[in-house]
Amino acid sequence: MNAFSRLVTAGDVLLDLEAPNARVMFRKLADAWQRLHGLDAAEVAASLSARENLGSTGLGEGVAIPHGRIARLSHPIAAVVRLQQPIPFGSPDGKPVRHCFALLVPEQATEAHLQILAASVEMLGQARFRQSLDACGSAEDVCGLLTAWREAGAAGAA
Repeated sequence: MNAFSRLVTAGDVLLDLEAPNARVMFRKLADAWQRLHGLDAAEVAASLSARENLGSTGLGEGVAIPHGRIARLSHPIAAVVRLQQPIPFGSPDGKPVRHCFALLVPEQATEAHLQILAASVEMLGQARFRQSLDACGSAEDVCGLLTAWREAGAAGAA
């Protein structure tokens, strides 16, 4: 089972989000997580920004996996963000980012955190998956894509 896919519900999908830069995207994502999960938006945005300041979470090919740790979080929380317009992200290939899989984990997260990040990289690393993500018209479509990937594995829906 895909460790990232099982964390995302339709409420955790932000399609065609308008954000001119990563900080604005982090704030809008944090606001959504506050509404959905009762998290403190300022703390979430600060955690994502602090991690990004250590080094870009941009992977290249227009994708990034911003992530952070929250002390009072009891379980991982994930989101899919498709930006309306790609934004600079300091990716190794210099390409702006359009697709983000965002992740928050408890402060003491260990192996599970790494498995979720690995699953994210595996999906977003597939050009066919990114093309399918671009074609999704709704949050439900994105969840369906994630489920199909989970069920089919790396050789499947992406």
